[in-house]
Amino acid sequence: MSEVWRALHEEYEVHFLTIRPNDYSGPYVIHRLQKLRRHVVPCNPGLFPLNLCYVLWGAVRLLQLNKKYQFDAILAQNGVFTGFYSSIAGKLTGRKVVIMDYGATTNYLSSVYWNFQVAVRSKSRQVLLSLHSLLLRGTALIAIRTTAKISTKLAVLGYELPEIYRRMNVPESKIGVVQYSVDENFYLPLKKGREARRLDLNISADSMVVNATCRLSQEKGIEYLMPALKQAFQKNDKIICLIVGMGKMYEYASRFIEENDLKQKIRLMGDAPPHKVRDLLQISDIFIYAGVTGSNVSLAVLEAMSTGCAVIATNSPRSHENLLADKKGIVIPVKDSSAITKSLILLAENSELRKQLGENARKWVIKNHSLQALRESIRSLLMS
Repeated sequence: MSEVWRALHEEYEVHFLTIRPNDYSGPYVIHRLQKLRRHVVPCNPGLFPLNLCYVLWGAVRLLQLNKKYQFDAILAQNGVFTGFYSSIAGKLTGRKVVIMDYGATTNYLSSVYWNFQVAVRSKSRQVLLSLHSLLLRGTALIAIRTTAKISTKLAVLGYELPEIYRRMNVPESKIGVVQYSVDENFYLPLKKGREARRLDLNISADSMVVNATCRLSQEKGIEYLMPALKQAFQKNDKIICLIVGMGKMYEYASRFIEENDLKQKIRLMGDAPPHKVRDLLQISDIFIYAGVTGSNVSLAVLEAMSTGCAVIATNSPRSHENLLADKKGIVIPVKDSSAITKSLILLAENSELRKQLGENARKWVIKNHSLQALRESIRSLLMS
């Protein structure tokens, strides 16, 4: 949200419509999608049938706001249920609707993603989750197809979405390209004070700091990352790892650390705001992304590249193969702990390679994933 605002606010008056406006702070004009009162059914795009309430009320709310503010265009932040109600409102008002999908469409169409959603031990609960997923996925497919048909433009991020839309017979002229962006002036490499910052966290200056910033879930490959780290520590005792984030696999990670006596080697940092994420990246040498299913591009990978970390990432999403090509990082197969360990040891023991990968990655982000690049691509879509 902040990147879109920074890219557009000098030229446009930008309004946001969201379920949870209190989650955001800053100079934004934010409208609440639904005012919750007693006996009011809450909207939730991730639950059936509340996703239908979300679409209905989203369209109504957007029509109300358009009547008051007379929007020039609607920029939907995903191509599923948000894109659905945005396209409906746009069709009824004659407004241009541009869909910017950050991965929701790809996930809803991915069997691997849905397998993770129903992976629970209780058989009775698994049956209920499977039924819920079937209904949610069915309504999502309707939403995706309708959105692709009636929206004005589809802004593609990554490499999977163009293939999906082509299979839906969407005309090439309707598909535009928007690059993920990071604020390259915020996610800067740290030139001075690195050792002092490490000491503040009781990390020695000569440690090899590995950073894994992600949601702690099965999709992010935590069960493959932890054993890989254990093997890496045995081969190079200077390596330590900072894991930043929370999620369902937090207890697993905590238990793994406890059972293998790795409290001095792996630190669970919990959730962190953007400035804290940046600060931890700036004191890190290597960034690892171990995801086993993904879509478009990992924003965490781009943030690490921008701060000059040497990046290791799996080939899911496939876009990482292009993103990290030409010595901008190392791409490894999914679900391969040994590949994670080998890559960590390779970078830990080769300072020149780490430096080269970090510098190349930073240059690429500045050229292709800056706020200026996002601004120009969105402007092109809005003006076309």
